[in-house]
Amino acid sequence: MLILQDLEKRFGDIQALRGIAFEVRPGRIHGFLGPNGAGKTTAMRAILDIVPPDSGTVTWNGAPIDYNTRLAFGYMPEERGLYPRVIGVVAAIIVAKIATGSSSSPTTYNVGVSSESSTFDTAVGAIAGVGAITIELTPIAAAEADSKLRDSSIDAFVKAKTITVDKSLPADLGAALQEALRVSSAIDASGGADGPQVSKAITSPVSVQILNPSSQDATRTIVAYVGVIVLYMAILLYGMAIATSVMEEKSNRVVEVLMATVRPTSLLAGKVVGGGLAGLLQLGLTAVAAIVAGLVTGMLSFSDGAPASIGAVIIWFMIGYALYAALFAAAGALVDRPQDLQSVTTPLTLLLLVGFFVGIFSLNDPNQPFVVVLSFVPFFSPILVPLRAAAESIPAWQFWVPAALTAASIWFVIQIAARIYRGAVLESGRTPWRKALAKASDAGGRR
Repeated sequence: MLILQDLEKRFGDIQALRGIAFEVRPGRIHGFLGPNGAGKTTAMRAILDIVPPDSGTVTWNGAPIDYNTRLAFGYMPEERGLYPRVIGVVAAIIVAKIATGSSSSPTTYNVGVSSESSTFDTAVGAIAGVGAITIELTPIAAAEADSKLRDSSIDAFVKAKTITVDKSLPADLGAALQEALRVSSAIDASGGADGPQVSKAITSPVSVQILNPSSQDATRTIVAYVGVIVLYMAILLYGMAIATSVMEEKSNRVVEVLMATVRPTSLLAGKVVGGGLAGLLQLGLTAVAAIVAGLVTGMLSFSDGAPASIGAVIIWFMIGYALYAALFAAAGALVDRPQDLQSVTTPLTLLLLVGFFVGIFSLNDPNQPFVVVLSFVPFFSPILVPLRAAAESIPAWQFWVPAALTAASIWFVIQIAARIYRGAVLESGRTPWRKALAKASDAGGRR
């Protein structure tokens, strides 16, 4: 049974609650009726200890409501501006759960805080608990924080909306603390605040301060970040260029003249190799120009692993391009109008997008289990393997095994793509890929 006894709450000159008292017996539904400002939301927040009352008591089955009891309560805030943040919290929890896995021994972090806050404590417990990590909060004076960070007594220090760490912030801890700070700030601001103030509290950024950043780690992160973007853009742009070229040759009948003297597979191979060499040349020239400019201006300094990271990006560009270029060429052969090209290449673009977004969002911790697993899938390997190699040192077999699997996949993909190309390139209009495969099988002979 829930009992409220003589609750009082003021926000400055506003008396939100004045001697409110009632009880809710088991099996009963209790509702609040009253105009805006009558104290309905404040009473609900007092029950959940989101906004502690100035005086009075709230009990559940005769005992004060503690943290574990509150976890059994469901509450949807009245402020509509908080609803998008609820989705963000759920998404953050799901991502944290996927990233950390279901280990029976969760990682424990010790975090220092400049002052105790029941809302921040509650938010940290809820988010970190679901994300399979444990965060222990310890009040620490701001003057002592730096020394405790350097001797590893604490993993992070939180003051206001700033997280301070010694060298780096673990991805799972950073996600939990940042979300907890936003949620607790919104809850604190909601006590008597209007909608814009609450929205500002939610959206105001959480800053991260690193006391002793590693220049080598910074360089590797830059190389990894730039490498992911360059690989995605290069494979997509040159792949689409080949698809467009094939589509144009099909639409203006040029391919009929070419195939009178050149075998379809040779024509396809020429397009893939020629486009790859052109792309590699442009990519190499752009990389050299960017590196020289960075070194001259002092904005870039090479760590020991930077050349190897750049080499990995180049190697995987060639592997990834070969895999996707054949597929883009086959997709281009299925249509003869530009407006149809986008629809047949969308599945290939989505595959690249999955690898790109997984890579971008795992930069801080590229050795997460699901990232490691995806890096062995040939369609994602060209993005994820060089990212992991550039961001952190990985075992040699985790670089070369995906390379071997992707190379084997290239042979298989080229066989399928060549059959689709042969069966569709001489057809008029849009050709279903199944029909193209069947036509190629029936034709046989000329390859």
